[in-house]
Amino acid sequence: MGMLQTLLRASEVLELFRPERPELALSDIVRETGLSKTVAHRICATLTRVRLLHQDHRTRRYRCGTRLLELAETVLSGLSLRSIAMPFMTEVLEATGESVFLNIVSDMQSVCIEALHSPQVLKLTYGVGRHTPLYAGAPARLLLAFLPEQEQERVLALPFASFTPATVTDPSRLRSMLDTIRREGWAWSIGEFTPHVGAVSVPVRCAGGEVVAALSVAGVETRYEAQSREAYRSALAAAAGRLGEVIRHLDRRALLGM
Repeated sequence: MGMLQTLLRASEVLELFRPERPELALSDIVRETGLSKTVAHRICATLTRVRLLHQDHRTRRYRCGTRLLELAETVLSGLSLRSIAMPFMTEVLEATGESVFLNIVSDMQSVCIEALHSPQVLKLTYGVGRHTPLYAGAPARLLLAFLPEQEQERVLALPFASFTPATVTDPSRLRSMLDTIRREGWAWSIGEFTPHVGAVSVPVRCAGGEVVAALSVAGVETRYEAQSREAYRSALAAAAGRLGEVIRHLDRRALLGM
């Protein structure tokens, strides 16, 4: 029982550290946990000895140790992008109320690898594994915008089918749209692949800033006026940024199990 209580207290100490406050004094830990100074010091000393915490010898303040990074990388190496992204997708669903999708490029098409569907009555639903061309709709076009130039040109040289009256099939217009996406860092569309469906999409970046996926929301076009698009973009960008921090040490092949 004593060992279990010690582990719980050590976990409580570690959970105090946040990106917005990466360093804590012993007095901070005592105040926020309610532990005595003696117990808090003993726990911090043990965590420091096993490199879960590090103490700055000048300021005497604590921060997370390198062992945590090693453990995090071990955990992440056994996870796919789908599983890592799920809590961030859930955040977006709760913030927007819209269906959330995670797409990657495979065989020069946009492929949905994970989806969370909106609880609203009017919503967009489609399953994992759905393929769409890279020129139609916000998620696909965002992925196209961040492909290497040679791969982009391969796509732009293909014949384009028109799925709705809103489908963009002119290569010169598409090139202009791709430039805008790269410059602004997000994409939106209304009814380009599926009639009356709006979508907003942002990039997910891994090691070296490479775009590994598109994180998107999509739903009924009437909910995608300019003000809503900006709110959706903001929620997506925040989640994609936090997801990117988690996977920043991993390359695309590792994330996608290649």
